[in-house]
Amino acid sequence: MEININLLPPEQKDKLRDLRIVGIIFKIGTTALFSLGIFWIFLQFCNQAIIIQKNVFDKGFTQFTHTDSFKEVQKSQNEIKQYSKQAKQIRSGLIAKNSCWNVINEINCIIPDDVYLKKLSIYESEEEEETLKLNGFAFHRQSLLLFEKKLKENEMFTNVESPISNLVMNENISFEFKAVLKK
Repeated sequence: MEININLLPPEQKDKLRDLRIVGIIFKIGTTALFSLGIFWIFLQFCNQAIIIQKNVFDKGFTQFTHTDSFKEVQKSQNEIKQYSKQAKQIRSGLIAKNSCWNVINEINCIIPDDVYLKKLSIYESEEEEETLKLNGFAFHRQSLLLFEKKLKENEMFTNVESPISNLVMNENISFEFKAVLKK
């Protein structure tokens, strides 16, 4: 069995303890600085690897942009955009055409036998509403009044306007109606 007896005075004991603590702190600090240095080297390595990959990618992309296949892809993309634009125009035209056919069909269903249309116009008014204008000829006022009534009762039309000149004569009447198409 070994017994160690420390015969140093207390201030010397404190100095030795302080020296040990300083040594431990120095070792920890050195290890931390060394770790930071290694981490910095690792970050620099990663940064260089990314720069090299970026340069390789840029070089490859630049070479690819000068190839015929890239030019064909660009050309195809532009053509697809053009076709898409034209398809939208055709679609909107078909919708407008369908709307016109629906109006013509509806008027055909409600017009009396002795009332004839000379002109049917659909246009966009200043209030951005689709406005219908009908010009025609009626043999009898009663038929014209019936046509006006059916226009006003129809769910497709609103704000049916009939000038007073439509009602002046009893027979052989040239008429004009305006109405707003419901959306």
